[in-house]
Amino acid sequence: MSTFTIGDTEFGVDLEESERSIDTTQPNVIELMLEVYGDQERFDAITDDDESEWSWALYPPHFYLRGLTVPSSTVNDFVELPKPDDNDEIEAAIYIMEHNPVYDLRILIVPHSHVETLGMVEVMGRPQRFHLKSEMNLVA
Repeated sequence: MSTFTIGDTEFGVDLEESERSIDTTQPNVIELMLEVYGDQERFDAITDDDESEWSWALYPPHFYLRGLTVPSSTVNDFVELPKPDDNDEIEAAIYIMEHNPVYDLRILIVPHSHVETLGMVEVMGRPQRFHLKSEMNLVA
């Protein structure tokens, strides 16, 4: 099951809208790209409640990770990533009405199964944990 959670809120994953790819053409290296969108129907149900902490948002969250290159030996193990600010090659954030940088990022790549990402994001000045698990058959 795919999941996209920020804090205590489960946004779901729109698998049709989301994109992901893995490039294994370089020896001993994997390059990963993720674009994961929250599910619109679940988002609408969350934001229809005026008491929801997300009632201000207009679109489901969108997580993106671009330019990540890791040793292929890290497949099936959690890898702690450097802060995107510490590495100009990596772009990583959650877009929900603005680009919210992520930090304390950990990622698990399980080829032909799923990618799992854990970390922290600051939304509206409030740090929150996020968890993303996107079941997928990665395109090589």
